[in-house]
Amino acid sequence: MQDSPQQRTAEVLTQLKTGLDGKLLRGGTEIALQHLESAYGSARTPIRLDPPWPQITAYRLAHILMRRGAETPWDRIDELLSEATQGDVLGPAPLIYRLVSLSRLHSNAAPSQELLAIYHRAIDLISIIQAGQEPQHRTERAGQRHSSILQPVWIDLLELAAYFTDLPYQPLEGRVDLNQDIFSDLGIGRSAWRVVERLEDAGIHYPESTARARIEARRQALGACLAIEYNGERYAKAHCPDDPTKSQALNRTQFEDLRDRMTGRYRPRQGPAPDDMRVRKMRLKKALKRCGADIDTGQFDAWWANPGDETSIPASTPLILLLGPDGGP
Repeated sequence: MQDSPQQRTAEVLTQLKTGLDGKLLRGGTEIALQHLESAYGSARTPIRLDPPWPQITAYRLAHILMRRGAETPWDRIDELLSEATQGDVLGPAPLIYRLVSLSRLHSNAAPSQELLAIYHRAIDLISIIQAGQEPQHRTERAGQRHSSILQPVWIDLLELAAYFTDLPYQPLEGRVDLNQDIFSDLGIGRSAWRVVERLEDAGIHYPESTARARIEARRQALGACLAIEYNGERYAKAHCPDDPTKSQALNRTQFEDLRDRMTGRYRPRQGPAPDDMRVRKMRLKKALKRCGADIDTGQFDAWWANPGDETSIPASTPLILLLGPDGGP
């Protein structure tokens, strides 16, 4: 039985995080490569996942392959970075690193002794500056893992220099910390936005531009759908199915009732009195109809009573939520 897109997305995310964790270990490049190759394949087979998964897996795989010094497969890396630039969902970083790959494809010069000396001198200076900080490297000794790793701009610049010049990457291993954020270091903002279509989506966070690109891709794939955006304001903005440029408003209570059920946060025993909840259910149903959702009363009532049950949905019109950093748990 073929995995659903949600199941494959979860697998891709797991492989990405495991691969990034491997990058933090000294000598962990080969372990990371296995997981990132797996993530790359899973994002494309048997059917290509929606953005940003093909792009981010290509970008992370290209990065790990760039660590190989003189053995770096620059032709493949350039193809991967070209994939990573599609739709510009990851911002300018893949384009910048593609300048490296295109440059390296046309240069076979090995780094000079002067370059090597400057490189190691810079690394030594960074180590001296960091000596007063908490431990910089994650290790597997005695089961201890240090997550407080300083990553100033010097490390980013040295990494870029190593890629441009075939300098050995090994001295930099273990100094880069992505904090399990697969979009970290792209320079497009922190991963604090969510796109929720099913319960499984609730724990995946994106930078804002990536989240907006993803919800647009899902709207195009689904056709007529109700996309609702909320960032903790007084009202949520609902883009109507018949015309995405037209919008309606849901008040905060209506949206929070919808969000909490779609993200699995609703707890019946902690909620208001039954009479109040009946009124809230009626108002939410009316609000969704006003926004253009094709509500089936039986399905809606079943979903309200059993939130998170994928067999009972609130409307036959697909629903997608865009949650900003202040849009709730």
